[in-house]
Amino acid sequence: LLPGKNINCEWGYDINKENCIAAAESVGGGLRGGRYLVGSWPDSPANCFIEPTDNAIHYNTNMGGRNNGYFRSVCAAPEDKVIIKDAYKGSECSSGHSYSIAECAGKAQEQGGVLANGAMKVGGWSHIPYGCSLQESDNVIHFGTNIYGTNAGQFKPVCVAGTDKGIVMPAREKTTCEPGYDFPQTACIEVALSLGGKLRDNKIVVGNWPNAPNACFWEKADKAIHFNNNQFGINDGQFNPICKVGVIKAALLPAYQGTECDPADAIAVEDCVASAAAIGGTLRDGNIKIGEYPNAPSGCFVEAS
Repeated sequence: LLPGKNINCEWGYDINKENCIAAAESVGGGLRGGRYLVGSWPDSPANCFIEPTDNAIHYNTNMGGRNNGYFRSVCAAPEDKVIIKDAYKGSECSSGHSYSIAECAGKAQEQGGVLANGAMKVGGWSHIPYGCSLQESDNVIHFGTNIYGTNAGQFKPVCVAGTDKGIVMPAREKTTCEPGYDFPQTACIEVALSLGGKLRDNKIVVGNWPNAPNACFWEKADKAIHFNNNQFGINDGQFNPICKVGVIKAALLPAYQGTECDPADAIAVEDCVASAAAIGGTLRDGNIKIGEYPNAPSGCFVEAS
């Protein structure tokens, strides 16, 4: 469901007249008085949509119809497509298109990968690419934790195809996306909703604010999704930027007494959120926890519990 003024389904993701009822019912729509409402309305989104007052299913035959902000378009959900790259020397997933260790086994099995003795192989090999891959000879699923690992040519990387993956950055003063890693307004709703964001009054809030980060973000208080057209906006600490996953690779060391990163491999505080998220870390209450802890390693870490 896509709400908001002038928001229609993207090209190729609209629902045709024959499939509209089934699609709309799957997201909570229903027939008003047993009737499927079909018409030509200039102020409603083209194709399949729902009226929020009673979730009545409509179909608009006016292909020039534009949502006045009162209706919710019913669109086909884009698939999380998996791509298996060829096994050649140096082959790896491109920046932002790697699966996390938690996602690897499931995604790889969908593509014919197999578990060895019921488990995915995990290790810090130098001849296997960082992230999820299949051994070419037998399709056994591997996850390489060595950030310097280079494909020797016997492993097929398992990667996310298409849309960039998003990450929620902490609500701190001056926090923003790195140049080139912000989302455009057209992608902001979809990405932010997938990460837990919410629509205020069923629409994205768009404006030009000097005290908020540039581009896509949500407000810390209620996770309402916003888009800031002010490219010079500076986060005052009340907003969580929504950014593309960057190029940082990270390895998760086991939780036992004395474990810590080598000083040369330590993650800086500004890179901690993105790095930890890449290996399954999450933000507690929407924020990174920063402090002096005598019983924890220095630098970036995740709590094992």
